Amino acid sequence: MKIKHLFLALAAIAFIAVASFNVSVNAQEAKDGKTIFTEQKCDMCHSVNSLGIASKKKSGAIDLSNASVEGDAEFFAKYLKKETDLKGKKHPAQFKGGDEELRILSEWLTTLKSE
Repeated sequence: MKIKHLFLALAAIAFIAVASFNVSVNAQEAKDGKTIFTEQKCDMCHSVNSLGIASKKKSGAIDLSNASVEGDAEFFAKYLKKETDLKGKKHPAQFKGGDEELRILSEWLTTLKSE
């Protein structure tokens, strides 16, 4: 009888652990490029005027409303990791988020087209 109770307790703990993991993974998946852009403080320098995102500093960094003309998601990921350059210059700050956030942000940048 004790083994049965121990087994049920372990099963309940395993279920709770898996459910908690799924909730945290789903919360991360729910982030979109715009959210990551602001959470990573990209808007400290860059604006995306087409989406109403204003730069918080007057840094001279380009508006990204038409970022899609600069490259594909792979290019943006490498550029933000300082593995490649754009017009002879590397990005001033290296991306500090995780790989999944970088992927989402890079793909989002490829959707930005001003009309």
